[in-house]
Amino acid sequence: NLVVYKVDDKNGAEFLAGAKFKIMSGNEYVTASKQADGTYIYTSADEVGTEFVTGDSGSFEVDYLPTGSYKLIETGAPEGYIISQTEKAFTIANANESVTVGNALIRTDLKLTMTDKYGKLLSGVGFEMRTAGGYVKASGSNGAYTFTGLGEQSEATKCVTDANGVFTIKDIVM
Repeated sequence: NLVVYKVDDKNGAEFLAGAKFKIMSGNEYVTASKQADGTYIYTSADEVGTEFVTGDSGSFEVDYLPTGSYKLIETGAPEGYIISQTEKAFTIANANESVTVGNALIRTDLKLTMTDKYGKLLSGVGFEMRTAGGYVKASGSNGAYTFTGLGEQSEATKCVTDANGVFTIKDIVM
């Protein structure tokens, strides 16, 4: 059988549900039937194939995949992650094989300029940021910060604008 694991590329112990894959065998895609327990059983290969989806455990399993060479292609990334553009080649040579694929979180830089209602730049304004996943933790000071993670409100970083009313945070997770 084949087990495919989907993990966060920075934390290989964080398994990701909802990743979608196709498996190529030569010029065709693997087709399998999904069982009640969430595993897939190989049935054939054709032009369309099955879209395999990682479950709550961040993995999926395909039983009775014939020995040979295959390519794993990600067709959909978990929410908040960048889809992998790299096909992962693997070989089924033994009864049990596994493949692990990492995904990077979507990150960006954020720059805010604080002004009053008349357009005057506001320096030294302090605030905390919150996302759906929690409160923003960051390192830095005086308007220049780098995202370090999310946490509880008690762990939130109080960010402060610089002398020009500007606040920048690098590598924030979207």
